[in-house]
Amino acid sequence: MKRDVDRLGLSLSPSRELDIAAIARVAREAESLGYESMWIPETWGVDAVSVLAALAVSTSRIRLASGIFSVFSRSPVLIAQTAATLQELSGNRFILGLGASGPAVVERWHGVPFSSPIERSRLYVEIIRLALSGSRVDYRKHGFDLSGFTLSNPPSVAVPVYIAAIGPNNVRLCGELADGWLPIFVARGRMQVFFDSLSDGAAGANRDLADVDVAAFVPGLVAERSDELLRRQLAYYIGGMGTFYYTFVKRMGFAAEAHKVRQLWSSGGRRLAVAAVPQQLLDLCTLGGEAEAARQRLDLLREDGVRLPIVTFPHGSTEAEISHTLNVLAP
Repeated sequence: MKRDVDRLGLSLSPSRELDIAAIARVAREAESLGYESMWIPETWGVDAVSVLAALAVSTSRIRLASGIFSVFSRSPVLIAQTAATLQELSGNRFILGLGASGPAVVERWHGVPFSSPIERSRLYVEIIRLALSGSRVDYRKHGFDLSGFTLSNPPSVAVPVYIAAIGPNNVRLCGELADGWLPIFVARGRMQVFFDSLSDGAAGANRDLADVDVAAFVPGLVAERSDELLRRQLAYYIGGMGTFYYTFVKRMGFAAEAHKVRQLWSSGGRRLAVAAVPQQLLDLCTLGGEAEAARQRLDLLREDGVRLPIVTFPHGSTEAEISHTLNVLAP
């Protein structure tokens, strides 16, 4: 196991600017630089499973993770099948990242009611672990009636399960049953309220808090355009991605600022919303600016309890900018 100071991941998704071949090149470069893991998000574009499969056969050491699969877009046993297959294909390098996503994507893209996300996450983890264990899946709870089948390819090495969570109850759930917690936009010096929830969940399940890996998605880019692209990313999440991220930023002490960004975004003033993202929030929540400043921010995040920072590149980043950032921040 690497020391926490050596651990570093990255998150990147194919886009119009970066095709799957470019993602594979980035993965191989990150692997050569000592990055621990690469997390592939999934929204309404390229599906993460196909990308992870491509990376599994084009890399050899870096861990590969879903960042994240929604518990509303696939059945729990299909996720278990996928996890088992990716574990085999990657040579036991797969990490299963799960999350609820949000009402906009779940209801308007997948056409599924966004109902009881925390309870659904709990049920998914229970069913997925049961299936991956190789046991017969007999499970009857809250609308699930599964019986009579056993996964035919259970992995020989257990697949770690991480949960993306920013609300207090969901963070508590991570402490109770997840192998890792995946927050995003964590502000240095303002994480204690979230660690309290994580600790409560662990204590309630008689778990050691040290058994829960804290792996935070941290927007990052070391380039001339870093402030511009990182501000745009924060504004989009605060203003245009439902209420979860907006509420999360408010809980970190930026209520007035988050309200202003959201108000401007909702009224169509998106450029003004981007400009309204305060410099302090940018400094606390992202890895941008000059190389030395970005490295210092990484160190401070680790001091705050983030054991695995995951550098999350903002939309619009070029392959050259990503490569430069990877080299600057390399463990």
